[in-house]
Amino acid sequence: MSLAADDDVVGVARRHAVELGGRDAVVFAHYDRDGRTGETTLTFDQLDLKARAIAASLSDIARPGDRAGILCRQGVDYVTAFLGCAYAGVVAVPLFAPESFRKPFRLVSALRDAGATTALTTAGSRTAVEDLFREGEGLTRAPGIIAVDEVPDGAAARWREHRPTPEDVAYLQYTSGSTSSPSGVVMRHRNVIANVRQIIEAYRLSRESRVVSWLPFFHDMGMVFMVLTPLLVGFPAAHLTPQAFVQRPLRWLEEITRHGGTLTGVPNVGLALTIEKVSAAEKRALDLSSLGVVINGSEPVRAGLVERFTSAFAEAGFRPEAFNPSYGLAEATVLVSSKPLDERPRVLHLDRDRLAGGVVHQVGAGDERSVPVVSCGVPAGQGIVVAGVDDRHPVEPGRVGEIWVSGPNVADGYWTRSDRDGSWDARLDTDDERAGHRWLRTGDLGFQHDGHLYVVGRIKDLVIIHGRNVHPTDVEVTAEGSHPVIRTGGVAAFGVDGDSGERLVVVVEVDPAAARREGEDPVLVAARIAMAVRRAVAAEHEVEVEEVVAVRKGTVPKTSSGKIQRSACRAEYLADGLRRIG
Repeated sequence: MSLAADDDVVGVARRHAVELGGRDAVVFAHYDRDGRTGETTLTFDQLDLKARAIAASLSDIARPGDRAGILCRQGVDYVTAFLGCAYAGVVAVPLFAPESFRKPFRLVSALRDAGATTALTTAGSRTAVEDLFREGEGLTRAPGIIAVDEVPDGAAARWREHRPTPEDVAYLQYTSGSTSSPSGVVMRHRNVIANVRQIIEAYRLSRESRVVSWLPFFHDMGMVFMVLTPLLVGFPAAHLTPQAFVQRPLRWLEEITRHGGTLTGVPNVGLALTIEKVSAAEKRALDLSSLGVVINGSEPVRAGLVERFTSAFAEAGFRPEAFNPSYGLAEATVLVSSKPLDERPRVLHLDRDRLAGGVVHQVGAGDERSVPVVSCGVPAGQGIVVAGVDDRHPVEPGRVGEIWVSGPNVADGYWTRSDRDGSWDARLDTDDERAGHRWLRTGDLGFQHDGHLYVVGRIKDLVIIHGRNVHPTDVEVTAEGSHPVIRTGGVAAFGVDGDSGERLVVVVEVDPAAARREGEDPVLVAARIAMAVRRAVAAEHEVEVEEVVAVRKGTVPKTSSGKIQRSACRAEYLADGLRRIG
């Protein structure tokens, strides 16, 4: 099986309906709090039938090029809704059901930015969707709403075949950014096909592969890696909801065992949760030997988590080579670089002070100034260069700079936003202007060493204390380990303006159950947490923390993929909107 550069999502899905017919395409496991209650399965021909039926109904109320919000809960209906949009030539806007989150501002903002006039949902969410469009500022007051689970299969007979061109827009991927005004990346069929071809090559995928995933479909990693790649390659994908995973991370590993999963993905926060929540007895019932690729590409990959996860699940057959730190972003469809499959993850131990100054200097792993940095692998069929943050020159070897990316997977821009800062069509001073080469400036900081890419943070998150660069992710890791009641993945470090320059603030979530196990009331422990964080950060990074804010569990702002929203947390801090303890 191979994809051609001029393929499109509809053409490949139709081809697989014929070639693969009754083979499983999507399997969705259902859970309640007591456990697994069953599963729903769609074969490739059933998926095609439902997509044609939805497309026929959608064509009654929308025209090719119109935008339709996918406002479904995670499940098979979400996949058929997305594919139905493609079959109708309607631009899908993958989002989520309104009742899934208490604050719908991001949902309203994305729908308004996209100019969505249609929504695909399910019967159970129809009322919430109607209320959203009626009450949401700037939204269409009378949108066309289709409950995809109520569309009869017989409607497929009315479908008029629509074959998109490579230049047609397949969907808008709204980024899980830190503001209430998310940006919609314009994903054309050619971008999707290009990146899936790169994914196939990077991970050696075939029709014998098996995906198992809990990642949300509205996120780029969940949509491209876990939905579109299996569909376009022609192998089955088994899913569960993010909620089912969070309630009991063991379920994810049990589904891998059940289906013989070969490919999955997990962000840092998911790794930490799984390590913490799966017991030794539960590990003995698992078989993770089928796993060939576990993608981890959320923020800078943490060496400690990689080592702990590998060690924790070795007895279940997990191999160190399967762990695959990668780098990607929605603006490049998803994948940019990945670890070579036959290698173990590479880790460089660098001098922390030199790294803060933008210099890559290796030291021994036991050196007190050492900070581990994990490789995100090699380019996945595209160009990567590290350029100066303030100029257009490639940096010298051994220096940190901004990561620039170029390739057919890189999108053209955002849906309604101009390229004011030149991020999409950047040019290096060393480029031949006649070649028409274009780069995407990612805003991420990193360096290259021995052909591998290493990511160290975001330009916009960098804190400068008395002329010294401080990477928030390093501070957050240190703060997490400073006291047992601080929640893993619940720490945000950022800078705020002071009379003599930037000041460092650290916000930490307190786990009440952990506090009680320590024999401490969460309110009383806040002062001890502050002291522990200050001491640890001063010892590790030689910078002073101006303020440590202890907050309640689950209140540090995060993106849809679980990344810390530092600027949003900073805004809440400045507005005195954090739910403080003590």
